[in-house]
Amino acid sequence: IGGNLAVFISMIATNLDPNTENKILFFEDAHVSPEVIYRQITSLLESGKLSKIKALILGVFDSPAEEIPIVRNTIIQKIQEEQHSNKDLKFPIFTTNQSGHYLNNQPFILGSNNSYIASEGDKYFLHSKLDNNWLNQDMFENNQY
Repeated sequence: IGGNLAVFISMIATNLDPNTENKILFFEDAHVSPEVIYRQITSLLESGKLSKIKALILGVFDSPAEEIPIVRNTIIQKIQEEQHSNKDLKFPIFTTNQSGHYLNNQPFILGSNNSYIASEGDKYFLHSKLDNNWLNQDMFENNQY
């Protein structure tokens, strides 16, 4: 489940509050600064929305050109810091440039039971039961915690 990070954050503690337990979350966003992303990820962590997820997929976070690499790295670093201090907060983080607010914006099927996480030792892979080349695990980068 997931989609636009700002919209997802705005649904927390409302009648639309999503259940994230045992889910793979996917987030992307547009026109965001590293400072805004830091606050949003802190809200996700404090709300407990990341505490029982299976994995996190980060799509494209369209920002001013000089901030594009900083924005996604801000998310990964903030979560990894929290994972080091909270041993119960363990999930792999994947990144892809194939979906989000950008020129290359492939669909990501939300709410389906077609994707799963597999592990081999301490490495994690994202697999899909769909015949869709975009969901090939080679399209994802796994950021180990």
